[in-house]
Amino acid sequence: MLSAEEFVTLVHHYEQEVENTVFTVYGDEEVTFSISVGFGSGRYALVKADMALKLAKKHKLEYAVYDETMNLERQYESNLFVARQIRKALANGQVTAYYQPIMDMRSGKIVKYEALVRIRDGSALLLPGTFLEVAKKTKQYFKLTKTMIDLVTEAVKRYDVTISINLSIEDLTNAEMVAFLKERLTERAVASGMVFELLENESIDNYDEMLRTIREFKAFGAEIAIDDFGTGYSNFSHVLQLGVDYIKIDGSLVRNIVTDKQSRVLVEGIVEFSKRLGMKTIAEFVESEAILEALRGIGVDYAQGFYIGKPLPEPERH
Repeated sequence: MLSAEEFVTLVHHYEQEVENTVFTVYGDEEVTFSISVGFGSGRYALVKADMALKLAKKHKLEYAVYDETMNLERQYESNLFVARQIRKALANGQVTAYYQPIMDMRSGKIVKYEALVRIRDGSALLLPGTFLEVAKKTKQYFKLTKTMIDLVTEAVKRYDVTISINLSIEDLTNAEMVAFLKERLTERAVASGMVFELLENESIDNYDEMLRTIREFKAFGAEIAIDDFGTGYSNFSHVLQLGVDYIKIDGSLVRNIVTDKQSRVLVEGIVEFSKRLGMKTIAEFVESEAILEALRGIGVDYAQGFYIGKPLPEPERH
Protein backbone atom coordinates (compact mmCIF):
# COMPACT_ATOMS: atom_id res chain seq x y z
CA MET A 1 0.00 0.00 0.00
CA LEU A 2 1.26 3.46 -0.89
CA SER A 3 2.03 5.92 1.87
CA ALA A 4 0.38 9.34 1.77
CA GLU A 5 3.64 10.90 0.53
CA GLU A 6 4.03 8.30 -2.22
CA PHE A 7 0.42 8.77 -3.32
CA VAL A 8 0.87 12.55 -3.54
CA THR A 9 4.05 12.06 -5.59
CA LEU A 10 2.30 9.65 -7.97
CA VAL A 11 -0.70 11.92 -8.53
CA HIS A 12 1.59 14.90 -9.00
CA HIS A 13 3.45 12.96 -11.72
CA TYR A 14 0.22 12.27 -13.65
CA GLU A 15 -0.88 15.86 -13.13
CA GLN A 16 2.31 17.04 -14.85
CA GLU A 17 1.78 14.51 -17.66
CA VAL A 18 -1.68 15.90 -18.35
CA GLU A 19 -0.59 19.55 -18.18
CA ASN A 20 2.31 18.92 -20.57
CA THR A 21 0.11 17.18 -23.15
CA VAL A 22 -1.52 19.05 -26.02
CA PHE A 23 -4.94 17.59 -26.88
CA THR A 24 -6.65 17.92 -30.26
CA VAL A 25 -10.43 18.43 -30.32
CA TYR A 26 -12.96 19.15 -33.06
CA GLY A 27 -10.47 17.96 -35.68
CA ASP A 28 -7.75 20.60 -35.43
CA GLU A 29 -8.28 22.68 -32.28
CA GLU A 30 -5.40 22.29 -29.79
CA VAL A 31 -6.08 22.68 -26.08
CA THR A 32 -4.16 22.17 -22.85
CA PHE A 33 -5.40 21.66 -19.32
CA SER A 34 -4.28 22.85 -15.90
CA ILE A 35 -5.18 20.77 -12.88
CA SER A 36 -5.55 21.45 -9.18
CA VAL A 37 -5.64 18.51 -6.78
CA GLY A 38 -6.81 18.22 -3.18
CA PHE A 39 -5.83 15.36 -0.87
CA GLY A 40 -7.51 14.10 2.27
CA SER A 41 -7.37 10.91 4.31
CA GLY A 42 -8.93 9.28 7.36
CA ARG A 43 -12.31 10.37 8.74
CA TYR A 44 -14.23 12.67 6.37
CA ALA A 45 -11.59 11.96 3.70
CA LEU A 46 -13.73 13.20 0.80
CA VAL A 47 -14.73 16.36 2.63
CA LYS A 48 -11.12 17.00 3.60
CA ALA A 49 -10.03 16.50 -0.02
CA ASP A 50 -12.71 18.94 -1.19
CA MET A 51 -11.55 21.53 1.33
CA ALA A 52 -7.91 21.10 0.25
CA LEU A 53 -8.97 21.41 -3.40
CA LYS A 54 -10.71 24.71 -2.72
CA LEU A 55 -7.53 25.94 -1.04
CA ALA A 56 -5.45 24.86 -4.04
CA LYS A 57 -7.77 26.67 -6.46
CA LYS A 58 -7.91 29.79 -4.33
CA HIS A 59 -4.13 30.13 -4.16
CA LYS A 60 -3.50 28.73 -7.67
CA LEU A 61 -1.52 25.77 -6.32
CA GLU A 62 -0.91 22.54 -8.23
CA TYR A 63 -2.07 20.58 -5.19
CA ALA A 64 -2.85 20.95 -1.50
CA VAL A 65 -2.93 18.37 1.30
CA TYR A 66 -5.43 18.71 4.12
CA ASP A 67 -3.91 19.21 7.54
CA GLU A 68 -5.43 19.66 10.96
CA THR A 69 -4.82 23.42 11.02
CA MET A 70 -7.81 23.70 8.68
CA ASN A 71 -10.09 22.70 11.61
CA LEU A 72 -12.35 20.74 9.29
CA GLU A 73 -14.10 18.61 11.89
CA ARG A 74 -15.01 21.62 14.00
CA GLN A 75 -16.23 23.49 10.93
CA TYR A 76 -18.08 20.43 9.64
CA GLU A 77 -19.92 19.94 12.94
CA SER A 78 -20.69 23.65 13.14
CA ASN A 79 -22.15 23.60 9.61
CA LEU A 80 -24.29 20.56 10.49
CA PHE A 81 -25.63 22.37 13.56
CA VAL A 82 -26.49 25.49 11.55
CA ALA A 83 -28.06 23.39 8.77
CA ARG A 84 -30.33 21.76 11.37
CA GLN A 85 -31.26 25.21 12.70
CA ILE A 86 -32.24 26.34 9.20
CA ARG A 87 -34.24 23.19 8.50
CA LYS A 88 -36.09 23.54 11.82
CA ALA A 89 -36.75 27.24 11.21
CA LEU A 90 -38.18 26.58 7.74
CA ALA A 91 -40.40 23.78 9.06
CA ASN A 92 -41.69 25.77 12.06
CA GLY A 93 -42.22 29.18 10.54
CA GLN A 94 -39.25 30.74 12.36
CA VAL A 95 -37.82 32.42 9.26
CA THR A 96 -38.94 36.03 9.34
CA ALA A 97 -38.30 39.38 7.69
CA TYR A 98 -37.22 42.59 9.40
CA TYR A 99 -37.66 45.89 7.59
CA GLN A 100 -35.08 48.68 7.66
CA PRO A 101 -36.47 52.13 6.78
CA ILE A 102 -35.09 54.18 3.86
CA MET A 103 -35.46 57.96 4.07
CA ASP A 104 -36.02 60.44 1.25
CA MET A 105 -33.24 63.04 1.72
CA ARG A 106 -35.39 65.90 0.44
CA SER A 107 -38.55 65.35 2.47
CA GLY A 108 -36.96 63.67 5.48
CA LYS A 109 -39.72 61.05 5.38
CA ILE A 110 -39.47 57.25 5.35
CA VAL A 111 -40.63 56.22 1.88
CA LYS A 112 -39.52 52.58 1.54
CA TYR A 113 -37.93 49.65 3.36
CA GLU A 114 -35.37 46.93 2.78
CA ALA A 115 -36.38 43.43 3.87
CA LEU A 116 -33.67 41.54 5.81
CA VAL A 117 -33.89 37.82 6.54
CA ARG A 118 -33.78 36.67 10.18
CA ILE A 119 -34.26 33.36 12.00
CA ARG A 120 -35.97 33.23 15.38
CA ASP A 121 -34.21 30.87 17.79
CA GLY A 122 -36.10 31.04 21.06
CA SER A 123 -35.64 34.59 22.32
CA ALA A 124 -32.64 35.14 20.01
CA LEU A 125 -32.71 36.52 16.50
CA LEU A 126 -30.10 35.05 14.15
CA LEU A 127 -28.59 37.37 11.54
CA PRO A 128 -27.85 36.15 7.98
CA GLY A 129 -24.09 36.18 8.59
CA THR A 130 -24.54 33.17 10.87
CA PHE A 131 -26.53 30.98 8.47
CA LEU A 132 -26.67 32.24 4.87
CA GLU A 133 -23.43 30.66 3.61
CA VAL A 134 -24.39 27.33 5.18
CA ALA A 135 -27.81 27.57 3.54
CA LYS A 136 -26.12 27.90 0.14
CA LYS A 137 -23.86 24.92 0.79
CA THR A 138 -26.74 22.69 1.96
CA LYS A 139 -29.15 23.74 -0.82
CA GLN A 140 -31.57 25.36 1.62
CA TYR A 141 -30.92 28.78 0.14
CA PHE A 142 -33.79 28.64 -2.37
CA LYS A 143 -36.23 27.64 0.39
CA LEU A 144 -35.15 30.68 2.40
CA THR A 145 -35.55 32.91 -0.66
CA LYS A 146 -39.06 31.58 -1.37
CA THR A 147 -40.05 32.18 2.25
CA MET A 148 -38.76 35.75 2.06
CA ILE A 149 -40.62 36.36 -1.21
CA ASP A 150 -43.83 35.16 0.44
CA LEU A 151 -43.30 37.39 3.49
CA VAL A 152 -42.29 40.48 1.54
CA THR A 153 -44.96 40.34 -1.17
CA GLU A 154 -47.59 39.90 1.56
CA ALA A 155 -46.14 42.90 3.48
CA VAL A 156 -46.19 45.10 0.37
CA LYS A 157 -49.86 44.28 -0.14
CA ARG A 158 -50.86 44.62 3.52
CA TYR A 159 -49.00 47.84 4.35
CA ASP A 160 -49.08 49.47 0.91
CA VAL A 161 -45.37 50.32 1.01
CA THR A 162 -42.39 49.83 -1.29
CA ILE A 163 -40.01 47.13 -0.09
CA SER A 164 -36.73 45.96 -1.57
CA ILE A 165 -35.54 42.38 -1.33
CA ASN A 166 -32.10 40.95 -2.05
CA LEU A 167 -31.90 38.47 -4.90
CA SER A 168 -28.76 36.69 -6.04
CA ILE A 169 -27.72 36.08 -9.63
CA GLU A 170 -28.41 32.42 -8.86
CA ASP A 171 -32.03 33.31 -8.02
CA LEU A 172 -32.53 35.18 -11.28
CA THR A 173 -31.15 32.36 -13.41
CA ASN A 174 -33.11 29.59 -11.67
CA ALA A 175 -36.25 28.80 -13.69
CA GLU A 176 -38.21 27.49 -10.70
CA MET A 177 -37.40 30.56 -8.59
CA VAL A 178 -38.28 32.97 -11.40
CA ALA A 179 -41.61 31.20 -11.98
CA PHE A 180 -42.40 31.32 -8.24
CA LEU A 181 -41.63 35.02 -8.05
CA LYS A 182 -43.77 35.81 -11.11
CA GLU A 183 -46.62 33.86 -9.58
CA ARG A 184 -46.48 35.84 -6.33
CA LEU A 185 -46.18 39.18 -8.12
CA THR A 186 -49.19 38.36 -10.27
CA GLU A 187 -51.57 36.88 -7.68
CA ARG A 188 -50.86 39.62 -5.13
CA ALA A 189 -50.55 42.46 -7.67
CA VAL A 190 -47.59 43.97 -5.85
CA ALA A 191 -44.92 44.36 -8.54
CA SER A 192 -45.06 48.16 -8.43
CA GLY A 193 -44.13 48.03 -4.73
CA MET A 194 -41.12 45.73 -5.20
CA VAL A 195 -37.45 46.60 -5.66
CA PHE A 196 -35.05 43.75 -6.42
CA GLU A 197 -31.53 44.34 -5.13
CA LEU A 198 -28.65 42.62 -6.93
CA LEU A 199 -25.13 42.34 -5.58
CA GLU A 200 -22.82 44.39 -7.80
CA ASN A 201 -19.78 42.17 -7.22
CA GLU A 202 -21.37 38.79 -7.97
CA SER A 203 -20.07 36.99 -11.03
CA ILE A 204 -22.56 36.39 -13.84
CA ASP A 205 -22.25 33.17 -15.82
CA ASN A 206 -25.45 33.46 -17.85
CA TYR A 207 -25.79 37.17 -18.46
CA ASP A 208 -28.34 37.01 -21.28
CA GLU A 209 -30.72 34.84 -19.25
CA MET A 210 -30.48 37.15 -16.24
CA LEU A 211 -31.01 40.20 -18.44
CA ARG A 212 -34.21 38.68 -19.92
CA THR A 213 -35.52 37.93 -16.42
CA ILE A 214 -34.84 41.46 -15.18
CA ARG A 215 -36.57 42.98 -18.19
CA GLU A 216 -39.61 40.80 -17.55
CA PHE A 217 -39.79 41.95 -13.92
CA LYS A 218 -39.43 45.59 -14.95
CA ALA A 219 -42.28 45.05 -17.42
CA PHE A 220 -44.35 43.86 -14.44
CA GLY A 221 -43.65 47.21 -12.78
CA ALA A 222 -40.86 46.19 -10.38
CA GLU A 223 -37.67 48.23 -9.99
CA ILE A 224 -34.02 47.15 -9.89
CA ALA A 225 -31.24 48.25 -7.54
CA ILE A 226 -27.55 47.41 -7.56
CA ASP A 227 -26.35 46.76 -4.00
CA ASP A 228 -22.88 47.49 -2.57
CA PHE A 229 -21.90 49.63 -5.54
CA GLY A 230 -18.36 50.97 -5.32
CA THR A 231 -16.71 47.70 -4.27
CA GLY A 232 -15.04 45.14 -6.50
CA TYR A 233 -14.87 46.06 -10.16
CA SER A 234 -17.89 48.43 -10.19
CA ASN A 235 -18.93 47.50 -13.70
CA PHE A 236 -20.66 50.61 -15.05
CA SER A 237 -21.35 48.89 -18.35
CA HIS A 238 -23.60 46.18 -16.98
CA VAL A 239 -25.39 48.71 -14.75
CA LEU A 240 -26.44 50.46 -17.95
CA GLN A 241 -27.49 47.24 -19.66
CA LEU A 242 -29.62 46.16 -16.70
CA GLY A 243 -31.67 49.35 -16.75
CA VAL A 244 -31.03 49.96 -13.05
CA ASP A 245 -33.35 52.31 -11.13
CA TYR A 246 -31.26 52.65 -7.94
CA ILE A 247 -27.58 52.43 -7.07
CA LYS A 248 -26.93 51.59 -3.42
CA ILE A 249 -23.57 53.05 -2.43
CA ASP A 250 -21.43 50.59 -0.50
CA GLY A 251 -21.33 51.10 3.25
CA SER A 252 -17.51 51.11 3.42
CA LEU A 253 -17.49 54.35 1.39
CA VAL A 254 -20.38 55.91 3.31
CA ARG A 255 -18.88 55.18 6.75
CA ASN A 256 -15.66 57.00 5.85
CA ILE A 257 -17.10 59.86 3.86
CA VAL A 258 -16.50 62.47 6.59
CA THR A 259 -12.90 61.50 7.36
CA ASP A 260 -11.57 60.07 4.08
CA LYS A 261 -11.21 62.29 1.01
CA GLN A 262 -10.98 59.36 -1.42
CA SER A 263 -14.27 57.89 -0.15
CA ARG A 264 -15.97 61.25 -0.62
CA VAL A 265 -14.60 61.64 -4.15
CA LEU A 266 -15.81 58.14 -5.08
CA VAL A 267 -19.29 58.84 -3.68
CA GLU A 268 -19.42 62.16 -5.54
CA GLY A 269 -18.50 60.34 -8.76
CA ILE A 270 -21.18 57.68 -8.26
CA VAL A 271 -23.83 60.34 -7.57
CA GLU A 272 -22.84 62.37 -10.64
CA PHE A 273 -22.84 59.25 -12.84
CA SER A 274 -26.28 58.26 -11.53
CA LYS A 275 -27.86 61.68 -11.96
CA ARG A 276 -26.68 62.00 -15.55
CA LEU A 277 -28.30 58.66 -16.38
CA GLY A 278 -31.54 59.16 -14.47
CA MET A 279 -30.80 56.72 -11.65
CA LYS A 280 -31.40 57.38 -7.95
CA THR A 281 -28.78 56.80 -5.25
CA ILE A 282 -29.22 55.22 -1.82
CA ALA A 283 -26.49 55.48 0.81
CA GLU A 284 -26.25 52.52 3.19
CA PHE A 285 -24.78 52.47 6.71
CA VAL A 286 -25.67 56.05 7.57
CA GLU A 287 -24.70 55.99 11.24
CA SER A 288 -24.38 59.62 12.28
CA GLU A 289 -25.70 63.12 11.63
CA ALA A 290 -22.32 64.14 10.18
CA ILE A 291 -22.49 61.38 7.58
CA LEU A 292 -26.09 62.27 6.75
CA GLU A 293 -25.26 65.94 6.21
CA ALA A 294 -22.24 65.10 4.05
CA LEU A 295 -24.42 62.87 1.86
CA ARG A 296 -27.10 65.55 1.64
CA GLY A 297 -24.48 68.05 0.48
CA ILE A 298 -23.30 65.69 -2.25
CA GLY A 299 -26.86 65.14 -3.48
CA VAL A 300 -27.60 61.54 -2.51
CA ASP A 301 -31.32 60.80 -2.94
CA TYR A 302 -32.02 58.33 -0.10
CA ALA A 303 -30.37 57.30 3.16
CA GLN A 304 -30.46 54.02 5.07
CA GLY A 305 -28.72 53.01 8.30
CA PHE A 306 -29.03 52.91 12.08
CA TYR A 307 -29.11 56.71 12.31
CA ILE A 308 -32.20 56.65 10.07
CA GLY A 309 -33.77 53.62 11.75
CA LYS A 310 -33.03 50.07 12.86
CA PRO A 311 -34.72 47.06 11.23
CA LEU A 312 -38.31 46.61 12.42
CA PRO A 313 -40.47 43.45 12.74
CA GLU A 314 -42.93 45.07 10.36
CA PRO A 315 -43.01 48.21 8.20
CA GLU A 316 -45.19 51.16 9.10
CA ARG A 317 -48.30 51.67 7.02
CA HIS A 318 -48.05 54.74 4.76
